[in-house]
Amino acid sequence: MDEPVFSIGGRATCRDGECGAVIFVVIDPVARKLTHLVVEPAHRQGLGRLVPLGLVES
Repeated sequence: MDEPVFSIGGRATCRDGECGAVIFVVIDPVARKLTHLVVEPAHRQGLGRLVPLGLVES
């Protein structure tokens, strides 16, 4: 099965429309797995939200 690809700066869309951009990814160094994306709303610097990978669809 192909793994999803996430890009820094990629658009993030929520159920009610576009919600910002991916600004960081969080990786568990022990398991060596991506665990969360950090999504920051457009025009609202410093308000990034931590989104668990289980809630993400690519």
